[in-house]
Amino acid sequence: MKNSFRQLTINLPWLIDALLSLGGAILFFALFFWGIAGSKLNLKLLLFSIFGLLVLGVFSTFLIRDIIAWMRAMRRPLTPHVLPLTLPSDHLKERLTQLRELLRSLNIAEDAPMQVYLTDKRAYWTNDFTIDLHFLKHKWCAGVSLTAGGTLLPLQLKRIATLLPCKLPERFLTSQLTSCILSWEKNQLHIFPADVAPNLLSELIPGLLSEKQADFEEWLKAYKQTLIEDRETEAQ
Repeated sequence: MKNSFRQLTINLPWLIDALLSLGGAILFFALFFWGIAGSKLNLKLLLFSIFGLLVLGVFSTFLIRDIIAWMRAMRRPLTPHVLPLTLPSDHLKERLTQLRELLRSLNIAEDAPMQVYLTDKRAYWTNDFTIDLHFLKHKWCAGVSLTAGGTLLPLQLKRIATLLPCKLPERFLTSQLTSCILSWEKNQLHIFPADVAPNLLSELIPGLLSEKQADFEEWLKAYKQTLIEDRETEAQ
């Protein structure tokens, strides 16, 4: 029951304000009625009813704001930005392996945020962004959290899931931090929604999702140098 209510408030972020507004309305009308119901006015109850009215006004303002923001989010186009990318699962795993070995060579702690976790079905890497990858035989998908990419509501993630050729893992559908969903198949990368594509491309291309291996190798060298310089700066 608790988890169901929590999931409901995630999908309907204005629900708490709606309940508080309802409580304020009940408080106002109850106190106002009791204040005037007797043979003589109860000024104390009337004053409390005015307080209830103020509470109602405050939370109603928040409620209207949140509903408008929610409606805009739900009307947001979720069509993808599509670009050519020759990067099947095996090649992407090789790049992640190279990245993991680089971090280990620099003695980056295994519990450091930037560490790469890689298994046969899943990979996870945090830098200034977070990318959570799910591998299939001939396709892969990912949930990405970007610093300035905003977040998708669970209802939006479920809408995106209906547009994908592969089934999204449950963790992608329940995350509260996902900025976009990536889906790769037949040498095409789909970025959902399209309006996040510029931000995503600046973070991951050039980089992990570079079209050419040579571009990735060049980025990896630059990334290594950045890590070394950051370590030297911290040591000073």
